[in-house]
Amino acid sequence: MTRKSILWITLAIVLSGILFFAVPKGKVLTRIFKLGKEKELIGLADSLNKKCPMQVDNITTLQSVKVTNSAWQYNYKLNIDSIALNFVEFKKQSYERLLKELKMDPNSKNCSSMNLTIVYNYQTLKGKFLFEFIYPPELYDMK
Repeated sequence: MTRKSILWITLAIVLSGILFFAVPKGKVLTRIFKLGKEKELIGLADSLNKKCPMQVDNITTLQSVKVTNSAWQYNYKLNIDSIALNFVEFKKQSYERLLKELKMDPNSKNCSSMNLTIVYNYQTLKGKFLFEFIYPPELYDMK
């Protein structure tokens, strides 16, 4: 091994040690881990978006999924013109049902560990905003 390569290896080891011990609570390693998870989530969102629109039930269609550094958002369209419903009661029941499903879903633990807020956005078939449910991790995490 040449003297130059030994110098570079030593420098790399020293810099790695400084970064590891100087940055509080291993933030560098945490950030690297989160970047890998963010790429994974973006890939998952892209994969789901290729399958959209997806009919969820007789009135709900998943239009797209969006991922940011702090949220996973489902964008739905509701065919509410085709059914008679009490809109206030429907919204309340939907909120409670989705929260219950989030709490029971084993994948939610991954989302909460990444501090992801889960968002459900609903529009009419014509694209008019209806309502949005926002679930921060402390609401759905069942630790």
